[in-house]
Amino acid sequence: MIPDRIQWTVERVNDRGNRVQNSYIHGDRYQFDFDDAFRGQGWQQLDTVDDASYFGIWTHRDRLQVLTFAEGDVTLITAPTAEAYNLEVQAIFAFHDVAPGYSMVDPGDGTVTRVFEDRARHLAREGGPHEPG
Repeated sequence: MIPDRIQWTVERVNDRGNRVQNSYIHGDRYQFDFDDAFRGQGWQQLDTVDDASYFGIWTHRDRLQVLTFAEGDVTLITAPTAEAYNLEVQAIFAFHDVAPGYSMVDPGDGTVTRVFEDRARHLAREGGPHEPG
């Protein structure tokens, strides 16, 4: 569920054939991160090296949607098919480097282990929406 307070003001179709809606809301990305209804509906944060209080990306592979927050600008992309959605998400993968979810340092030898998100979890199954489980 995208917060009701968002009023979409611009609509267009991008070069991948997906509907793009834009709006603006005051605040930071945490209004999405800590919104239980938003996360409870299946939205997943897509981790990038660009994540900050003023920037974030979330995907919903069942609804074939991508939501981006950048300094108050909110963009919702809705794909007509799983294939078009996956092309959109893969374009995001290509543009935004993956950030480690967390890093661990071995105090004995100083070895650093970085654990990264499995980005495939953001992709929809071709031919239909993803079914949990």
